[in-house]
Amino acid sequence: MGPGEKPVKLQKRRFEQAGYTELDRLEEVGRDDNSYMVKLIFKPTSPLVSINVSSPSHFASQNYELRHNSQGDVGDSFVSVDISGKNVETIPIYLYRHAHEIVSLNLSKNRPFDLPSDFVQGCASLRALTLCHMGLKRIPQAVRECFSLTYLDLSDNHVVELEHIALDRVAGLASLQCRNNRLWQLPAYFSTFEHLKFINLSNNRLDTIPAVVCEIHALVELDVSFNTITTVPAEIGQLFNLERIILLANTITSLPPSLRALVRLKELDCRRNSEWGVADRPPTYRTDRSSTYSDLSDLSAISGIPRLEILRCEFNQASALDANWAHLRVLSASNNSITRFALSGTSRTLTSLDLSHAKLSSLATNMVRLL
Repeated sequence: MGPGEKPVKLQKRRFEQAGYTELDRLEEVGRDDNSYMVKLIFKPTSPLVSINVSSPSHFASQNYELRHNSQGDVGDSFVSVDISGKNVETIPIYLYRHAHEIVSLNLSKNRPFDLPSDFVQGCASLRALTLCHMGLKRIPQAVRECFSLTYLDLSDNHVVELEHIALDRVAGLASLQCRNNRLWQLPAYFSTFEHLKFINLSNNRLDTIPAVVCEIHALVELDVSFNTITTVPAEIGQLFNLERIILLANTITSLPPSLRALVRLKELDCRRNSEWGVADRPPTYRTDRSSTYSDLSDLSAISGIPRLEILRCEFNQASALDANWAHLRVLSASNNSITRFALSGTSRTLTSLDLSHAKLSSLATNMVRLL
């Protein structure tokens, strides 16, 4: 962050980009927990070493920053290579000599270029590859030759489909980040992933959770927020290892009873789900809307999730919330139409409860034992 940048102005600009206007009372919205949209993290800058690339033409005069390892040993600094935002047009020749040392490679914020296959083949230890903010419409074919890869970040590009790149050849892939793209479906080969645990498909063009996702049985975390998903398939109950699912800001009107089969699910986020009866749906939830719409109103399907610890369901139209959770720690259900609330089994675990802006006229007499 530069000396002239103001955090509050950055937050306001992000709200405006998401579709908020002055009618939404930005000065009040900004006080809420908006970490799902904007988050400022203050942390110390890692020590860096600038290495001059001793190669001809364009790269001879470029400096590339490579991170020290924890011991600060310059000789081992090629473990994590970050050349993001350096305006490179191909892999610097200097890095070929150290390809076998590279474990993490970040090429983000450069112009799109074809990743050289000979370089990738030399990266026998590569575990993490980041290709964000590159304007990519298609993934470089050399990525499928990164057989040791476990983490792939393709966020903030223009990717429409993944059929063109056989990622199933990267059998050990454990985390795939594809937020802020134009994906509307996933290819069938995703069902062959045996180690894929984390998928982020937020802010794409999905109108349903791809059926193949329900066949990735190793999945631990699924983020499909900020799409236009209308239904959650019943097959979601097949993901027995799922621990966290984020359905924030979609158009879901109901949740399937099969969610109760998710015996390891610890966190569910289904905030701000609404479906408008007009073709051009506004990007934000407004309390003063007058158009025909229907919201997520039935939360009964989640009442039987056995190990649920965190539930966030603000800004929906739930009228009742009756459940028995033995492990629940955080329940945030503000801005709903709740008229009936009954909670049991949480007397020793519950640490946070938010029922503000509801329609409750009274609370059960045994509520004190829950607090």
